[in-house]
Amino acid sequence: MVDTLVTVIIVNYNAGEMLRLCIEHLLKSTIPVKIIVSDNASTDNSLNLLEQSNLLKTNLIIHRNHTNIGFARANNAVYPQINTPFVLYLNPDCFIGKDSIQHLIHTMYEYPEAGMVGCLVTNINGTEQIGCRGLTPTPRRVINQLLHLNKVFSDNPNFQGYLTSDKELPSKPIEVELISGSCMFVRKKAINEVGLLDDSYFLYCEDYDWFYRFKQSKWKILFTPKTKVKHIKSYSTKQMPFKVLVYKAKGMWKYYNKFFQNNFSPCTTLVIKAGIIGRLVILSCIMIIKKIIHFRPIK
Repeated sequence: MVDTLVTVIIVNYNAGEMLRLCIEHLLKSTIPVKIIVSDNASTDNSLNLLEQSNLLKTNLIIHRNHTNIGFARANNAVYPQINTPFVLYLNPDCFIGKDSIQHLIHTMYEYPEAGMVGCLVTNINGTEQIGCRGLTPTPRRVINQLLHLNKVFSDNPNFQGYLTSDKELPSKPIEVELISGSCMFVRKKAINEVGLLDDSYFLYCEDYDWFYRFKQSKWKILFTPKTKVKHIKSYSTKQMPFKVLVYKAKGMWKYYNKFFQNNFSPCTTLVIKAGIIGRLVILSCIMIIKKIIHFRPIK
């Protein structure tokens, strides 16, 4: 019997049929995996669909949280059950290829200094999703990205953004500071040294926090273009759009306070936090206007 090298953690919250499809793709992997679904008290039929499809008879464990405890806490809740050298943190709306895990393991063996490997995450049409590879989202880089200064002054490194999906794909694995949080292949030894996800984040930016702590450690983060994963972005969170905006704002606020506030002037902090609040207000207003237009009765 082949020893299992990888445990896949999937945090589920009302992912519906996507969860079943995600697991079916995992079970086609050329490398056998152990799968743990950490369910955040889903109220839909996602777990029922697993039972009906007989997937529970495979190497699959369901961990039921009594309430929606958030993404980081749900991942951390099942970590004591992991005894494999590698962990794949996968969103339920991600679909991997049969050779994906084999290639990720090979990359880990080829680069022993790598603590985490990310892959090419694509939309259904095959285009690259923003956030697969990039740099630490420092205040300057975030501002450059939001104002598109990274494109206006593309030749000036002082105006670089933190997302680099508009650049040509590399031919081999490269070191990056940021990968997609929807698919993170992590060495368990590195997790034990760097620490688990910070579960004081409820949803969003906990991955940025983790990447930054990896960057501060001896472990490197790699991006490999040879492994593709299809991702139906925000499938679960589209059911609660306003809450998502709030979670993103809270997450970025905490992330900035934790790593950058002490290194920047009060003026810069004011600008950054005003930007976080401003983004929340503007996008919330746009969302409300769209709803009003959509539900306006036709005369």
